[in-house]
Amino acid sequence: MLAAMIRSVVAALVVLAGCSHKEAASGPAPKDEAGASGVAVGAWIAELKAQRTADPGDLGAAYLAAYVAGMAGDGAEALAILEMLADGWPFPVQASDFIKLAGEPRFAAVLERTAGCEPAGTATTAFTLGPADLVPEGIACDAASGAVYVGSIVHRKIVRVDGTAAGDLVPEAQGGLGGVLGMTVDASRRLLWAAHNPLGEATRAAGKERSGVAAFDLDTGATKVDVKLEGAHLLNDVALAGADVYVSDSTRGAVWRLRGGQGALERVAADGTFVCALTPSRSSTCAAVR
Repeated sequence: MLAAMIRSVVAALVVLAGCSHKEAASGPAPKDEAGASGVAVGAWIAELKAQRTADPGDLGAAYLAAYVAGMAGDGAEALAILEMLADGWPFPVQASDFIKLAGEPRFAAVLERTAGCEPAGTATTAFTLGPADLVPEGIACDAASGAVYVGSIVHRKIVRVDGTAAGDLVPEAQGGLGGVLGMTVDASRRLLWAAHNPLGEATRAAGKERSGVAAFDLDTGATKVDVKLEGAHLLNDVALAGADVYVSDSTRGAVWRLRGGQGALERVAADGTFVCALTPSRSSTCAAVR
């Protein structure tokens, strides 16, 4: 999961092994000054500007910076970024992402310049989920039932989609659930494993809430396992190896294991072993775990 941020503003093309669903789409991040995450828009803009300075080639961060600036009412900043992106952004700029720029001639010119930009390949939309600030990240599929599970960062919940019907498998903040990132289906135990974290870097750094790995019944959403870590972490991708559960830690560049799917998380790759785009180094790539 290289770009949690960019996935909130462009539709992700998803190939789910064993399922016919190919794409899930959601609108961008929260629209109010504080946002559902409780993080001030001003601080968010400052962080995105710092990231753009550190890595000018990160087009996803630039697009999100334009979106946040636009929603905060800074149309001049949003337009300046979009005009810079217009010749390199590989997708059509979405007018719905910049509703406060409607009617602005410079924005109309950006839309016209990017209208012909299309990503390679094709996909069909299997379903669309709301609300607009759902901000999906992790997506997992149960090959046995065909159900697709979508985690929400902002609303701290997991949605189950079965055919055309969608509903909350895990309600918002159930049992202290944080923003949901990586997920994977454990077919043999009929569980859905999910990494979750407190919302906002300041909250994580303060340690007021804890990151963790939880397992939910695939059919009922009942919590079966919930193991948390002390300190500041950003638990991200989740993978299975037999009965063991592995989770990456983007803040620390580490990997943790939950042996047998129970007990306590144990570190199997030391802090700093890996570099990820979500760490302060702002590297543009994440290292793979072997």
